[in-house]
Amino acid sequence: MADTQTPAAHAQWLPTLQRIHVLQPQRAIPGHLAPGAAQDLAAVRFTIDCTCAFDKQTAQAKEAAALVAAM
Repeated sequence: MADTQTPAAHAQWLPTLQRIHVLQPQRAIPGHLAPGAAQDLAAVRFTIDCTCAFDKQTAQAKEAAALVAAM
């Protein structure tokens, strides 16, 4: 979550991701693309799900190691 480091930043970013998902583009190329990574809506859905999970786990984790283990 290096580029958007706070829950407030995530709250601003998620509606954009959700709008992209609703538009159903044929291709969605992530900004940080790993070799072989999906270039479709799966990438957008993964980012939405990961961001939501990260925020939930961050609120519950008492230390960094617990957050890493939860993710």
